[in-house]
Amino acid sequence: MLLFAGCILIISASTAAGAYMSSQLRSKCEELKKSAEIFEFISIYLISGSYDSAEIFSALRERFPGAVVLQADGIDSTGFSGNLVLKLKTYFEKFGSSDLDSLLSMTGLMKKELESEYLAAKEKYEKNGRLYRVMGLCAGSMLALMII
Repeated sequence: MLLFAGCILIISASTAAGAYMSSQLRSKCEELKKSAEIFEFISIYLISGSYDSAEIFSALRERFPGAVVLQADGIDSTGFSGNLVLKLKTYFEKFGSSDLDSLLSMTGLMKKELESEYLAAKEKYEKNGRLYRVMGLCAGSMLALMII
């Protein structure tokens, strides 16, 4: 009976580990999509003629509450590639000191970069998300069978 309970725990733990890995991929996709939407919003705000950075960022925080990209040290915790993190930091550092044309071009480039990264992450999630969940279940079952 104790052996059976241990096997059930092993299967449950490995299935949970697989589900966790899958959810990490999904949350990265969602964060990239939200970040691309943020840059679309910035672009619309800049085109409309509003250049006040305090006004733009307060509107962003209202529209996208909890967005990791908009938090002070949130960019480092996104799980984005190092190159993308560096570009995001550079963009936000130069935001207030650039002219409108430069800001619009930088915003467009960042949006394209985020969209391409989103598409790659979405493809990885679609390809590997289910694999991680099933692999966790299979590994746990295999371990349980080896114990029995």
